[in-house]
This record gives sequence, C-alpha cells and structure tokens, in this order.
Amino acid sequence: MAAVEEIRPTSWAHLQELLFTDPWPGHAGEFHSHLIHRGTIDVAWKLDSSLERLAIVKHEGSLLRNFTKYSRLPGTPDVGKWDWLTIGQHHGLPTRLLDWTYSPLVALHFATTEARSVPMSPTDLYKTDGVVWHLDYVRANERLPDTLKRDLEKQEAFAATTKFLDEHDIDPMNPGRSFPTADPFLLIIEPPSLDDRVVNQYAGLSAMSDLSVPMIDWLEAAPEPIALKIIIPKEMKPEIREKLDKANINERVIYPGLDGLSTWLARYYQSGPRSDWP
Repeated sequence: MAAVEEIRPTSWAHLQELLFTDPWPGHAGEFHSHLIHRGTIDVAWKLDSSLERLAIVKHEGSLLRNFTKYSRLPGTPDVGKWDWLTIGQHHGLPTRLLDWTYSPLVALHFATTEARSVPMSPTDLYKTDGVVWHLDYVRANERLPDTLKRDLEKQEAFAATTKFLDEHDIDPMNPGRSFPTADPFLLIIEPPSLDDRVVNQYAGLSAMSDLSVPMIDWLEAAPEPIALKIIIPKEMKPEIREKLDKANINERVIYPGLDGLSTWLARYYQSGPRSDWP
C-alpha cells in the first residue's frame, strides 16, 4: 500500500464519506480522528510553503524580524517567536509554515475558492480540479526526534504548541538545528487562539525541519500509509460551493471582519443559476 494514496469522489455523498471516514484502521484505544486536512483550489499545487513557492527562503529571517518589528503596537501581548510566525502566516507573511485545519469542511472550502481577499470569478474558480489532503499526524509524529516524541507523549499531545516549541528552544527559522543528527521531520503545530481566524478555521500548521526536503517526498518515504489525496472534480465544485455556503462555511466566517464579508458577497452574487453550472 502506498504511503500517499489518491481517490476521486463521484458524488456529494461519496465525497462526504471520504471526508469524514478515516481511510486507515483507527489507532488502538483512540476514539477521535488523527487526521488533519488541507484544501487547495488547484490539484497541481504542491505541498510547498509560501517561502518555497516565492523562492525567498534565504530571506526567511529578515521577513520575520521585520514583521515583528513593524507590527508591534502598544498593547500587543508579549508573545514568543513561534507565536509571531503563526500570526504572520495568518496575515499573509511568507513563512515555512503550511496551513491545515482539523475541519474537513473548512479544507473543502479552500478547495473551492481562492485563499485571498480578492474575489475570483466562478469561471476561474471552477476551471481546475481541486484537492483535499488528509494527513495522519500521529503517524507523522513517529518520525520525530526521540526527545520531542517522548515529551509530546508525556503531555498526552499529538500537536506541538508554540509554547512547547519555545520551551524546547527550537528555532523557527531552522527547526532541525536543535537535532543535527536526526533525519528530516515534520512538526504538526497547534497555534494559539491569538486571533479569530485561527479559531474559526480550526487551524493547524505544519513545518518541515529542513526546507531542502520537499514535504511530498518526505510523505512518500513513510513506511506506512500516512496521507490521502482526495481529488475534487471541477464539475462538482459549483454544487459543493453552494452546499458549503448553505452550511455557513464561507469567507464571512473563515475571515471574520469586513474584508471577509466583502469577499463572500462578491463571490456569492457572481454565482450563476444552477442550469449554468459547468
């Protein structure tokens, strides 16, 4: 069985089954799902961070330093480096972080609309297949350095908090530096609820310890199934989008505030009648 599997739903009902059913046998003694999800509008997009996509990895330190400097306003709470990285990620700063969510429906939202404030036309939104990724973060943790794995287990946790990472003196610019003899690893991070976006998106994050190792290569090297790639057919996107809006999974909620409201309204009123759906 491949470490990264791929499947294409044939209907809305089939899609819901795929989204809410764990694809692999449950972990012994556990009740809750061990999956985290990520949606993108184009199936061709890689699991690359914004730093990698923009080819500005060498400026990572300068980006975070200046973001911290210029965004610190009176009354800003004293937060750590990983907190600043999280805040920057959720406000468009290029970072090594990759956005995930514990909600498969939030991931489906991002597979059917662009993750930005400028609304796209339905023609652009529905011209390509999308994708929702499932990642088993418990199996990902099996490849963590022993110290991190042991300390997470002591806390009965599967995702590292920003406080945990700061306490272990893990450099957000180079997480692997603290473990020079370890193989590349993937950090699954549970961000603090520093703003409403983190809460409303049921957000999770990931960070590769070494950006020279593509995340997809790391996943495909896993000794057991670890990720599922659900292809979202472009023909299904209009139906999916309508049903997500009906379920209140939209920009107004995902991006609380006037910007999210405006983006939702602009997209909503561009939607054509059902007979015009591709």
